[in-house]
Amino acid sequence: QFDRFVIAARHNVEVVELHTQYEFCIGCKNPFKMGSFCAKGLVCAKMGLHAHHPRNCLFYMRDKEPESLQKLLKSNKVEYDAGGEIGQCKVQVQKESGDQMVDGPCGEETAKGNAGYCRI
Repeated sequence: QFDRFVIAARHNVEVVELHTQYEFCIGCKNPFKMGSFCAKGLVCAKMGLHAHHPRNCLFYMRDKEPESLQKLLKSNKVEYDAGGEIGQCKVQVQKESGDQMVDGPCGEETAKGNAGYCRI
């Protein structure tokens, strides 16, 4: 039932359930909340839309360089596929199309050795 969800335009890791408008992180499943509705602490009241991600969440990984992530995986003896030829990125993102937002593949050019994913 993946047709109930859309990727939010604000973040690559934010997903919205269409019927309830529940926004959550695709990496850790924690909810995104507006500051005034977050009960984690006083600092949150001054923040906009945010989530409280654990340190191992995809949210923190998205800004890392691929080489840094590959080094981390190697040092922890985690097997991964760094193959992939230069082509177009297949990660699903939300893009503007006229007056609406549509989900579709990223389409950015990929680099050799990044498993078929772009840097964005």
